[in-house]
Amino acid sequence: MTRILVNLAPHLVAGEIETVLDDYPYHPHQQAFAIPEVRQELAAYVLNRLPRSYVPNSYEVHEGDKATGTNCMVRMMDMETLIHAGIQDILRSRWEWISQHIPEPSDAGLQASHWFG
Repeated sequence: MTRILVNLAPHLVAGEIETVLDDYPYHPHQQAFAIPEVRQELAAYVLNRLPRSYVPNSYEVHEGDKATGTNCMVRMMDMETLIHAGIQDILRSRWEWISQHIPEPSDAGLQASHWFG
């Protein structure tokens, strides 16, 4: 049986980025990281700072393997911390570019209603 090594990090990072961004306000955080280029930069920021995680595609985690579970939780917490740091670093370093690519928030109460023509 041939074993293939699979890098799980990109899939885990993408899912964790989505989860972390849900806790941030829509403007500017969620809007900024909805831009594919900026989202990719955040993923690269996190992936470049995480240790590589390769497992055989037939690897099974057994309930009694507590060291693996603990190690996984530590890595997830590290990943969340890296995502928060990456969000702040990217927004700070690319704010001018990002602000040109996302619309300013508007207050619906201040806009004229379309009902009045």
